[in-house]
Amino acid sequence: MAQTLRLLSRRDVSDSAYVLRLERGDFSFAPGQYLTLGEAGGAETREYSIYSGMQDPYLEVLIKEVAGGSVSRRLRRLAPGSELRCDGPFGFFTLGNGLADRLADEHADRPLLWVATGTGIAPFHSFVTSYGDLDYLLLHGVRAPSECYEREAYPAERYLACVSEPNAAMPGPAEHRSFAGRVTAYLRHHAVAAGTRCFLCGNSAMIFEVFDLLKRQGVPSADIAAEVYF
Repeated sequence: MAQTLRLLSRRDVSDSAYVLRLERGDFSFAPGQYLTLGEAGGAETREYSIYSGMQDPYLEVLIKEVAGGSVSRRLRRLAPGSELRCDGPFGFFTLGNGLADRLADEHADRPLLWVATGTGIAPFHSFVTSYGDLDYLLLHGVRAPSECYEREAYPAERYLACVSEPNAAMPGPAEHRSFAGRVTAYLRHHAVAAGTRCFLCGNSAMIFEVFDLLKRQGVPSADIAAEVYF
């Protein structure tokens, strides 16, 4: 159901990406779902995965400002206190039933592989913020280290940046690992363990290629969930 929410703050996480924090009101969601967002009274809205955790008293979305993109540019320039139209939540890209202490049985005791490109990391940030001890590996495909949005939110051993920019140097502590190449190159050389549940979120080209790679490694289609970012 559509409602009007106030903008609380904005924080930039790179030159082109930012996080909007909104008042939450009575908005409820399951981690992994998305909402539609636009200026109150405006005609245009866009879909954004929810970035914040289920227990947070606010809503957050991770947005990349697109060159020539009307909504992403206008939202970045709004002042705190501005009113936004928010509708949702939508989608089924979730781990379970939305309760932090009761994941669906098929996920509770199984290893998880999360594969994201760019701002497709948003639903995984919501997973980590919402749930406790999850056995996951997050592969984050980025062009440059500057796109490793708030990687400190993830334990170093569970986050791996796959950086496609040649000779990119990863800043920060040595425990933050990186792989020189795309997520698809990493997966060609690192087989997925049997029983792993795989979640893919990002551009369609990555999803199609990773889906094929996982199938060739013997991962059943039923163990692969995908959310395409256009």
